[in-house]
Amino acid sequence: MATNYLLVSDAEGRPCGQFELTAETRSFRGWSDMVSGWAIGSLESDAVIRIDEPALDRAELGIIAASNHVFVYGRSPEDATIEIGRLPRGGSSTIEHPSRNEAETIEIRFDQRPLQVGRFVLEYFSTQESLDERLGRGPIAP
Repeated sequence: MATNYLLVSDAEGRPCGQFELTAETRSFRGWSDMVSGWAIGSLESDAVIRIDEPALDRAELGIIAASNHVFVYGRSPEDATIEIGRLPRGGSSTIEHPSRNEAETIEIRFDQRPLQVGRFVLEYFSTQESLDERLGRGPIAP
């Protein structure tokens, strides 16, 4: 598996964290032993992806990279005070929230659009070049 990248930004769009996602750093168990990804947690957690969102202490969330898409999967109690949703496209202002089943399982794709998790925005990049482009960093001259 190639290295993938996650950019975390605050509500104003200022980057506040970057994470390299490699096969070796997978620590989140998905819906079976055959499915794993990267845990998302608060700063006090031992998750690979740690953000300053205390409400994550009540959730079990991870990023799962499948063959042709990436999504957040996990559980968050209905009464948890964390908002999770895919940011709108174009002129829309509606955040698309994940569906929940009776077991409070969350699944939402986010490789095509950024994802809001609490006060932060997560963006997934499959290459270092695409992350650099997003951050306004051009290629490094030889």
